[in-house]
Amino acid sequence: MSRDDVLHKADDPEAERDRKRAIWLLIFSVLGFTSPLALLIGWIWYARNRMQIQRTPTTKAMVLASLGICIAYFVMAGVGTVIYSISQAMR
Repeated sequence: MSRDDVLHKADDPEAERDRKRAIWLLIFSVLGFTSPLALLIGWIWYARNRMQIQRTPTTKAMVLASLGICIAYFVMAGVGTVIYSISQAMR
């Protein structure tokens, strides 16, 4: 069994390109400081290419997980800001 048998190339170059973009989106969404930008770019990219992304289930899963991580960071930052504001107002 060769390396090419295990790691075969995708037949569709567009699917391979989308998979690589989804990986980069996942990387930038996990980093906290790039998460808001990843949310904006990822949301626009997913909305424009939804049908193309849905053809590959793993790419769709990576994109949706990335957007979920971005939203979680955004919510945590918002809740932290509200808690900080309340604590400062009570002083």
